Amino acid sequence: MAKQSSDLMFRLYSMHNYEQDITGMNDLFQRCKSTDYESVMMGDSNKSPILFHCESIDHLHCMKQYPESYCGTLVNTKDGRVVAFTAGHIKFVYFGSSLMTVIFIRLVRVDPTQRRQNLLINLTKQGNKTGVENIPDYTIGYTTDTNVPSLNMQQRLFGSLSNPVSRFSHFILSTTPTSKAIKLHKLSFEETERLWMVDMIDWVQRPSLSDLHRIMHMDEYIGIFAVGDFSSQQYATAMIWEPLTTILCDDRSGTKNEYRGRFRLALNFFQSSNSIPSVAVQEREHLISALINAASNDEIPFLICDIEESSLFTSLVRQKALAVSTESISRVPWSERVTDMADRFANSPIWLDPRDLSNLLYFKPLSEKLQSQL
Repeated sequence: MAKQSSDLMFRLYSMHNYEQDITGMNDLFQRCKSTDYESVMMGDSNKSPILFHCESIDHLHCMKQYPESYCGTLVNTKDGRVVAFTAGHIKFVYFGSSLMTVIFIRLVRVDPTQRRQNLLINLTKQGNKTGVENIPDYTIGYTTDTNVPSLNMQQRLFGSLSNPVSRFSHFILSTTPTSKAIKLHKLSFEETERLWMVDMIDWVQRPSLSDLHRIMHMDEYIGIFAVGDFSSQQYATAMIWEPLTTILCDDRSGTKNEYRGRFRLALNFFQSSNSIPSVAVQEREHLISALINAASNDEIPFLICDIEESSLFTSLVRQKALAVSTESISRVPWSERVTDMADRFANSPIWLDPRDLSNLLYFKPLSEKLQSQL
C-alpha cells in the first residue's frame, strides 16, 4: 500500500512483503546508528558514563516473530530514500480472563538530517488511516526514561492517554559459577500452561495460549525455570530467553578484553502466593543465584534481568547488578472496555514479552535513586 503527500510517499508493508524494500530500511537504520546514543540520552541530566549497550545485527528479525506484523515508511520521492520507519506487531493478550487485541509499536527511526520536521507524526497519522483489519483495544510502547524526544512526541500525539502505566528496569548481572547454587526445575508445557492460566491469572498482557506456544517453540526460548516445590505451589520462577539478533557490548573503561556477544535475558519473575513467608526471600535469592550459575555454566558472561519496579525481586537483583537502563510502558486505549478495566488492573503485574526487547538500550551505573524525566 502506498500513499503520496507532496514529496513524501507513505508505504505500508506486512510480514509477507516487507523484504521488497529491506535495503532501503536497513540503509535508514545505518544512517541512524551514529545518532542513536544522542537521541536516547538527551534527557540525561547526570551525564553518567555508559557501561554497556545493546546492538542489533538484524533490526527486522522482529517482523517474523509475531502472529501478525506491519511496518510503515516515508520515502523521499526525489531520491527514493526511506526517511522514517516504524513497526507494529499485533498480538492477542489477556487481562485476567478477558482477551484483548494489542499493537506493540517499536523501531521508530527518522533520518538524522530530517529531524524536527514532524515526520513521525506524519507517519503515525498515515498508519492510523490504513484500516488494518484487526482494530486494537490499545497500543503499547516502551520508551527509555531519558529519551525525551520520544516522550514529547507521544505527549503531542496522545496527550494524557500516553501517560506511563508502569516502569521497569533492565539490570545487567555478571555470571559466575557456584557449587552452592540450587538446582533449577524446567517447567514442562503442561506446567507452563498452569502457571500462565492459573497462577498468573492476575497478570495483564499475558499472551494468548497459541502465542504462548509460538514463543515456547522459538529458538531463542530457553525455558521457564523454578526453584522450590512447583507441584505444591511453593516456588519462585522466571522465563529465560537468549536473543539471536541482539548483542551486548561492554563499554566499561579499563576492561582488558572488550566483550561483544551473546547474553541471557531473565524476565517475568514470579513467586507463588502459597510460599511460606519465612522462606519466600530465600526462594527468590536461590532463583537468582541459580539463573546466574546456569548462564555461567553455558559460558554466557552476562544476564539481563527485566523487572518492574514494584516486583519483590527488584531489590535483590539491584544488589547484584553492574548497570541499569530504565524504561516506561505506555498504553494508549482505543476501545471502551480497556478504559473501563483500567482501574481494575491499575496495579497488576505486567507480563513482559521477550520478543519486545529493545535494541536501543544504553546501561549506566546504578544510583541510589533511579532518575526519571516523567
